[in-house]
Amino acid sequence: MNFWDRFESCIISGAIGDAWGSSYENEVKTDDSQIYYLGEKKIRSRRWYITDDTQMTMATCEVLSEGNYS
Repeated sequence: MNFWDRFESCIISGAIGDAWGSSYENEVKTDDSQIYYLGEKKIRSRRWYITDDTQMTMATCEVLSEGNYS
C-alpha cells in the first residue's frame, strides 16, 4: 500500500467515523437503569449525516491537492 492509498483510506475512514458519531452529537448520556418504562423503552433511530467537520476536511484536502498554498 503506497502513501496515497493510505491517505485516501484515512480520509474515508474519518468521514465514516464522523457520520457515525453525528447521530450521538450533543446527546446527554444518562443512566436509565432505575427508570421504569410503561411498555417498551423507545429506542431512537440513528441516522448518519455528513457534518461540517467532514466538509472542512474535504475542502482542505482539495486545496492541498491543487498545490496553491499562497
